[in-house]
Formats: sequence, C-alpha cells, structure tokens
Amino acid sequence: MSFPVIKSSAAIARPAVKFAAALTLACLAGCSASSDSIYHYYDLDGFTKQVQDTGSGNPVRVNDVKLPDYLDTQSILFQTGPNEVTQTNRNKWIANLGSILTNSLVLRLRKNLPQYSFGENICSQGRDDCPALDMNIRDFRGIYDGTVHTEFDWQIMKGRDLICHGSISRSENQDGDGYDSLVEALNKAWKSSLDDLSGNIDTCLTRLAQETKQN
Repeated sequence: MSFPVIKSSAAIARPAVKFAAALTLACLAGCSASSDSIYHYYDLDGFTKQVQDTGSGNPVRVNDVKLPDYLDTQSILFQTGPNEVTQTNRNKWIANLGSILTNSLVLRLRKNLPQYSFGENICSQGRDDCPALDMNIRDFRGIYDGTVHTEFDWQIMKGRDLICHGSISRSENQDGDGYDSLVEALNKAWKSSLDDLSGNIDTCLTRLAQETKQN
C-alpha cells in the first residue's frame, strides 16, 4: 500500500474522529501555550527492554525487522484521510519503531515457542545452516475510521535456501478515543499477528527438522 501524502505535524493527529472534535473544543475553550512543549511517549507492553540472546533449544536467528521509509520513525503514524498519513511530533514511540518491533518479535516467539532459542546472535559464528527469520513490516498505523492496521511479510532462510514464507495482516477497532486507545489496539493486533506467526514458524521448523533427519 502506498501513501501519496505524508505530513509531519506539530499538532496532535486525529486517532479518532470524536477525539479530534473534543480536542478542538478544548482548544477553543483556552489551550495553554505551555501544552506545545508536552510530549507523550508510548511503548508496546514494555518491549523496549533489553533482549539477551539466551536459551538452550534449537537456535533460530532473528534479524532486525525492516520498515519502509515512512514507518522508519519514532513518530506514531495516523491516516487522516483516504490519501493522507500524518506523522505526529508530540505523540511518539519511546524508541524507534523498528527496535520496539524487533524486541517484541523475539520476546513473543520465545514465549510461544520455548523449544527454540531465538535471538540476533544466537547462532554460532560462521554457521550458515542456522535458520534465520526475516520480517518486512508493511503497515503499522491508526486509521481515521477508528481502526488500526498491521501487516508484514516474513520468511525463513537456511543459508541461501528459502524454507518458508508468508504474509500476515490484522485490523482492530479502538475501544475509545485518543492515543492510549490507538496504541492498545495496535498492541493487540500486533500480538495476535505474532501468535499466528509462531504457529507458522513451528510448522515450518518441524518440517525442516524432519527433512534434515531423512537426508
């Protein structure tokens, strides 16, 4: 999906239509000039914490997730119209989005698939027979209709061989207005996507192990 217009706005983007109306009324009633210097930071279930390469199961390297240029930012993105996406300047992720998503990916896979060891440097140096997971994020944003959307492609390589691949997308409704609700909905959609990914990876690696044993 491509977005013809991307704006960077110092004003708070509209994470829901009702929220925008409420904000306008509040400002008309007399917003303080000091509010211009207030920044709000968001995380995904504390996933910015340091991820150590640990585990005793079969190793699987997890490479840093890749993002398109418009998502490679600390600002939270919000689609304000059919052809316009806004980057907010005062509502940000607590770290670069790529770092947050990479950490959360590793932690979720470890939780769901404890029989494997996932990490960036989990494989022995110089080994090319260790399965490696790559992920390309396609979408991670709020939408003006009160929903959020996440989408990514994934693949597992072993050396130069493509073992398996797929795409996963999710949409969730915001339970309320504002950025707290937007981030919570994104978090829910993202975790649901990673749970589906875990099942796919388990099937893929089980098949790979069986083929390796037969050979």
